[in-house]
Amino acid sequence: MKSLIQILLLSVVMISFMSPSHAKKTEHQPITIKVFYGEKISLFSIEKTKLGGQVHFSSNASAKQVRPISGKDFEFLRNKIAEIPGTSNDKNFCTRNFISIIAEGKELIGCIGAPNEFARGVQETTNLVSILF
Repeated sequence: MKSLIQILLLSVVMISFMSPSHAKKTEHQPITIKVFYGEKISLFSIEKTKLGGQVHFSSNASAKQVRPISGKDFEFLRNKIAEIPGTSNDKNFCTRNFISIIAEGKELIGCIGAPNEFARGVQETTNLVSILF
């Protein structure tokens, strides 16, 4: 009897992970952009919502704001991040000034002011998001 209950519970758990509602939750993970500029840290979290998307902003100076964005804007940002040309910079070569973007399970690093295409792409994308605030 005890093993039958365990099998039943395991089946329920497996079915819940395979259900379409669970797939929707993991389909669009939030995009996180962290800007490190010396001691100053700014965080943008971009998430998909039913009506489009939301950008949450916070900083270590206690600033907090939220702005809605359209679904098209969310997809534009997601695609722009995926299409940044070049390879991620090495954080060790950034002099305390860098941008970290976490999207689709990958972390991308762009040194602020670095003269390479990847760093410029990361900075450009971050500037687009920061215009909202």
